[in-house]
Amino acid sequence: MIKGGIFFNIVSFNVIIDTACKINNLGLSLKLLKRMTMMLENFVWSNSITYNCIINGFCNNEKLLLVDKMHHKMVKATKEPRAKYLEI
Repeated sequence: MIKGGIFFNIVSFNVIIDTACKINNLGLSLKLLKRMTMMLENFVWSNSITYNCIINGFCNNEKLLLVDKMHHKMVKATKEPRAKYLEI
């Protein structure tokens, strides 16, 4: 889509990442997160919603070690996690 002159924003990335997590395609969600960080020159940054979608996907798939790793990445990126994930 970028070749066609259409650029993604944070909302479109978050929708696609959330959908990928809901269909258990966690690999795609992580690839998209990485792609977002590569697009910094286009002013697309991940936010707490991005990380919370991925953390929720990991929780739903019982990948608790990955939840912890993603939480640390989120805190390192100074994003605030939602309270329900702190209870894990």
